[in-house]
Amino acid sequence: TILEGGVQRGGNRVRINMQLIDAETDGHLWSETYDRELNAENIFAIQIEVTAAITGSLQARLTDGEKAGLADIPTKSLAAWEAFQLGKQRRGKRTSASLEEAERYFNKAITLDPDFTLAKVLLADTYISQIWYNGKDRKTQLDKASAIIEAVRKINPDMPEAMSSAGTIAIYSEDTKTGERLLRQVLSLRPNYVPAMHVLADYLPGIGKRDEAIQMIDLAINIDPLSSVLYGKRAAILEDMGRFEPAKSSYLKAMEIDPDFPNGWAG
Repeated sequence: TILEGGVQRGGNRVRINMQLIDAETDGHLWSETYDRELNAENIFAIQIEVTAAITGSLQARLTDGEKAGLADIPTKSLAAWEAFQLGKQRRGKRTSASLEEAERYFNKAITLDPDFTLAKVLLADTYISQIWYNGKDRKTQLDKASAIIEAVRKINPDMPEAMSSAGTIAIYSEDTKTGERLLRQVLSLRPNYVPAMHVLADYLPGIGKRDEAIQMIDLAINIDPLSSVLYGKRAAILEDMGRFEPAKSSYLKAMEIDPDFPNGWAG
């Protein structure tokens, strides 16, 4: 199935057209048009309605954790949400410059809405990424990320995104047992949470579980097939296994998706 959509925005109004298409027959399984006042609460309300309609059409089942995540409204500030989305987009490119931009956007989102915990989590994750892509000091960055995540988890200890970041910090701080436990716990709550899969796939080859790492990264790519970062990680695992031709293919795929992706060229 393919979910197709379009957005028209004018002044303080937004029209969102959505349709779910059977890719084999080109038939329409479901479609809807939403005309709403443009604000954060309406955007999330539409998201919940669309998800419920699609899961109903596909006779799919959401986990309790996924249902709980849908019910959360991350922010009531549309400007903060837009800054957050721009931060996510910049972080996804994984270049030195784009990560600096991501940091600024996440800080802007937090300034606009100091209670925007998801933006705080992504800011922490950006600090961690800057170790590898910006050459920043490992301990300094992990300490900055850890302070943010500890504060978030005091308020919401069961937030899967913060739990994933805590697991990531633990693994890169060499508390690997705690890190693996937290990341697997995240995936029991949110089976499709790609950042947890990514870090586990990075960690597992080091303990001799290369096959599981490949399975994990392939599942992540299936969920997020336009991620150059995931293809780069897949290539690195295959390279480590001595499977150079499929590794090269994955590096080339990463560079096809994003010609500026540094790890593709390095690999």
